Amino acid sequence: MTRDLFEQWILDDDPAGWHQDEDLMISMDEDLVLLEEFLQRSDVPPAKRATILSAICIVLYDNAGPDIETRNPHFNPQSAASAAEILKRNPNAFDSFSEARIDDYIKVVVYPVIGRIFQLRDRSISP
Repeated sequence: MTRDLFEQWILDDDPAGWHQDEDLMISMDEDLVLLEEFLQRSDVPPAKRATILSAICIVLYDNAGPDIETRNPHFNPQSAASAAEILKRNPNAFDSFSEARIDDYIKVVVYPVIGRIFQLRDRSISP
């Protein structure tokens, strides 16, 4: 995804965004800097900020975790480290709206890596 396409996506009035928004960004693990920039911008609508946050979490999930070799034989530890650092630098992005849009199976892997506590039904998963 290019900067221009990202700008167009941000300005799109459809609050749901484009079909499969995360898919537009998932391939961008090599350009996490752009994702972080848009995550921090105040003009990005909350639903789209949540999508960006989710995409960064998915980059980390796809490249980290105890069973990574079986889940993703092509994992990239550098992508995981970069995504984790972005998430740690932007704790305010994890508002209740954004967190609700991140699937639990992603949180179970990602949150301990970035030092966040995750409540899973009747037990907590902590870093």
